[in-house]
Amino acid sequence: MAAVSGIKSSPPLIVSDDFLLVEELLRLCAAASVTPEVLRTPSQARRAWAAAPCVLVGADLAAEAAGLDLSRRPDVILTSHGPETADLWRAAVALRADHVAVVPQAEDWLVQRLADCLDGDLEGASTIAVIGARGGAGASILAAGLAMGAARRGESTMLVDLDPLGGGIELVVGCEDTAGLRWPELSTTTGRVSATALRGALPSVGGVSVLSWNRLDGADIQPSTVRAIVTAGRRGSTVVVLDLARHIDETSASAISTADVVLLVSTSDIRSTAGAARMSALLRPMAPDVKLVVRTTAGGQLDATSLAETLQLPLVATVPTQRAVARGINDGLGPPGRGRFAKRCSGLLDQLHVGVKGNR
Repeated sequence: MAAVSGIKSSPPLIVSDDFLLVEELLRLCAAASVTPEVLRTPSQARRAWAAAPCVLVGADLAAEAAGLDLSRRPDVILTSHGPETADLWRAAVALRADHVAVVPQAEDWLVQRLADCLDGDLEGASTIAVIGARGGAGASILAAGLAMGAARRGESTMLVDLDPLGGGIELVVGCEDTAGLRWPELSTTTGRVSATALRGALPSVGGVSVLSWNRLDGADIQPSTVRAIVTAGRRGSTVVVLDLARHIDETSASAISTADVVLLVSTSDIRSTAGAARMSALLRPMAPDVKLVVRTTAGGQLDATSLAETLQLPLVATVPTQRAVARGINDGLGPPGRGRFAKRCSGLLDQLHVGVKGNR
């Protein structure tokens, strides 16, 4: 069964006829990048009660709403200007509310809660990091192939380029001319990032939201920025693929810490084997799960199984070197959706349980 995005499509509900309270809640919704539906009577809430990601009920209508015997559901919040009294809590119990939020004291909590309700959570997201044993190993192409393959399965997918010197993964997937934000525009981002706003701002190709470097502008990215962006991607997507730089600094380590698995991509020549050994030694202390992918080449000096045994890493896939893949990328078409490369990417997604963990 295809997964769906973690982002909720229905708007939150505000059920209140208290003008000042509604104005305050609308301001907090704006701060959370959320556009709610405002209902002035509880009876109007019946049609949207179950579908809304969260419901804010004003204390002025709590008793009337409780009397309607609406279906029990999570994320019902009783809101009030205060004070927080025993009567207010009794009203919350009658309403079967999860929380009581008195404004302005609970403003920060409400903003966070509203954003989380709309964006979804992190529990169903699969995050796959890909890194090359050396330059030209094929890591970026594999990252793009996995992202496009996941999107073809119906997964809500985000592809993140974390190599500022790699030329831009937008060139690999063929969206360099598509409008949207790139890393230079997001490099100063701090704090919580709305998953909804992020997906809407990024270029998209084949169902994949792509955050890439462009070819001209560079910028320094702080580890906190990378973590905020990747976390937002995990809230708003079922699959996030990270294309890592081979130079592992604090920023790269921050990205690796968010990944469920790191795929180390190597060819089977002596130079790549030496690079893979050094890279695996760097990755093991910071990544919970490192697996090997071998790109097969004509005249390879080691077979994939021997390479995996040498590196003491689990071999999860071999990926063929094909001229058709390079030709499609050079023509701006991205990795092919058919053929041996696409099938190997699909098989690798199966081994990583993408489409199982990702189902929400």
